[in-house]
Amino acid sequence: MANWKVLTLTSVAIGLCGLVLIITLFTATGGYVPFDYGVVLDAGSSHTQITLYHWKADKERCTGVVEQLDTCRIEGGISGYNITDVSVVGEDLMQCVRNVSTKIDRERLMLTPLYLGATAGMRLLNITAPMIVNQMANWKVLTLTSVAIGLCGLVLIITLFTATGGYVPFDYGVVLDAGSSHTQITLYHWKANKERCTGVVEQLDTCRIEGGISGYNITDVSVVGEDLMQCVRNVSTKIDRERLMLTPLYLGATAGMRLLNITAPMKVKSIFDLIHKVFTLNTQLQIKTIDIISGQNEGLFSWVTNNYLMSKLVVDRFDTQSPNSTIGMLDMGGASAQIAFRGLDTSGNVTDRDDVNVRLYGINHTVHASSNLCFGVDQAMLRYQAYLILSRNRDRDP
Repeated sequence: MANWKVLTLTSVAIGLCGLVLIITLFTATGGYVPFDYGVVLDAGSSHTQITLYHWKADKERCTGVVEQLDTCRIEGGISGYNITDVSVVGEDLMQCVRNVSTKIDRERLMLTPLYLGATAGMRLLNITAPMIVNQMANWKVLTLTSVAIGLCGLVLIITLFTATGGYVPFDYGVVLDAGSSHTQITLYHWKANKERCTGVVEQLDTCRIEGGISGYNITDVSVVGEDLMQCVRNVSTKIDRERLMLTPLYLGATAGMRLLNITAPMKVKSIFDLIHKVFTLNTQLQIKTIDIISGQNEGLFSWVTNNYLMSKLVVDRFDTQSPNSTIGMLDMGGASAQIAFRGLDTSGNVTDRDDVNVRLYGINHTVHASSNLCFGVDQAMLRYQAYLILSRNRDRDP
């Protein structure tokens, strides 16, 4: 019996791997992001609830954003089945499964997994009558079904891989780093089949605009954001046409806007609103974020960037060793300075308010990241000039 269970789980794993690769290739080849489906039977002691869920195949950080699509309830627990009449055992469940399955796209039907999880009613029965539970489970039948699912997954993988020539497309992302002294617009790309849920990122193009967005004159709305938009247009020409509408755009403003937000928060809001309007009207990119990022995140992002470029992060999926010794960093911008370094604790238990957890290429990192506003180069110069003026006023000519 144990061997059947092992084979079953192995087969299900093969099938699920097949599903993941199928989703990746389908998404890659057409630009269309389909729904995945799952049927769950919650077999309780008093009733069984059959629920159909669906989620977009392009998951959020490897986790689906799940919605309930349909449900069906059967009174009475499966522990009450009369196993002497095998013709009726499970038929009520099957009728419910048929009903909810009508909501599944036909081409996704054979790719949809079904899970039945029995709870306390069957746990109690398993104490007094384990053989009845085993007969209901019917591991052999489940095994053969799982093997069939796994084989179907492999066949579809081979078919799609052959049809596309084994091509795995690139995903893209446009990032605007809106600092106090300039804005850097960068286009990144990475293979859609990520390494342990993290993309192996390459810089594809970049564009620099002098002057921070905090200096925009919001009385002239016709020019706010136009210089950014021109740079976005330029880098967007490097994006595959079929991926353009799937490409996210992020604008993260740093210390220049943090300082302005202290003295003129309404101006900050107006600048962001105008930039958002310009982007909405002039690009097909998915506008994800236009906002101020925290000083802690600014430090964290710099830490990730530096360690990635210095090859200090384990990227190879076949490398099971601990990551190389990471490097700490001091990022001195125009209006702030950030310090970030990796701590020794990788358990995910954050004890310091400046600690943040990040998972990269399957490895947990606890990074201590802090920011010091007004300790950037430009702000330091302003403080020095103020000091000179004050010192001169205190000194008397002999």
